[in-house]
Amino acid sequence: MGQRSADYLRLDAADFGDMDYDPVVRKAEALDIRLGWRTAHHHD
Repeated sequence: MGQRSADYLRLDAADFGDMDYDPVVRKAEALDIRLGWRTAHHHD
C-alpha cells in the first residue's frame, strides 16, 4: 500500500451492513441498487 492510500479506510462489502451511517457506504449501496445488484432494504 502506498503512502497516498495509507490514509484511507479499507472496507469490505461485508462491513456495509454495520456501517449504514457512513456516507460512502450509503453511496455505494445506492449505486448497487441503481445497477440492479441489490434491492433496497432497511437495517435493524
